[in-house]
Parts: sequence; C-alpha cells; structure tokens
Amino acid sequence: MTHFARQSLTATIGHAIARAWRAYKNRREVVKLYEMSDSQLEDIGLTRGDVRRALQLPLFIDPTPVLNTWADQKRVRFRPIVQDRLQLEFGTRSASPESTVIKLSERKPKLAA
Repeated sequence: MTHFARQSLTATIGHAIARAWRAYKNRREVVKLYEMSDSQLEDIGLTRGDVRRALQLPLFIDPTPVLNTWADQKRVRFRPIVQDRLQLEFGTRSASPESTVIKLSERKPKLAA
C-alpha cells in the first residue's frame, strides 16, 4: 500500500501566505526595474515592454521567474554572436575586420507584440 504524506491545513495555508508575500515583494522590485533607463534594462537583458508585461500578470503570480525566462531566451539568441566575436578576438579563427561588426538588427531580437 502506498503512503502519501499529507501536510496539515496550517502548513498549507502558511505556504500559500509565504508565496503571496514573496510575489508581493518581488512585484515591488519589478516596479523598481521599470524606473531604470533603457540602457540599464538592456544590460540585464530586458526591455521596458518586458517589465510592463510582467507587471500585467495577475497579482498572485510572481513576475520574477517570468522575467528571468525572457532574459534567458534573449541571451540564448545572443550567445552565438558573442561566442563568434570572442573566437575572433582571441585568434582561434582568422577573419576579416568586417565580420567582427555586429549589426544592431542582429543584436536586438524583435519581440512579439
């Protein structure tokens, strides 16, 4: 016979309150991100639109994991360009100087509306 561990009602309510409090605190921190400049947001892999969309999530959802996911997705798309450039700078591959230039359209991924 399989034994399932059950949490007490008090523990379940306590965990729900803790999650709600964490979401509230993190939402306040995301509001601070909205006050940053566009270049500062770009440095951490976000845009003002990302922050705005995260703040439009329901109040009981913590926006920070969503923002982390979006920033990670952008980093993954940007990583091959950076790795290519590092290889060129450290001489593991020969290339012309024109190939080290990263066009702005290649560097910034377009976001879906």
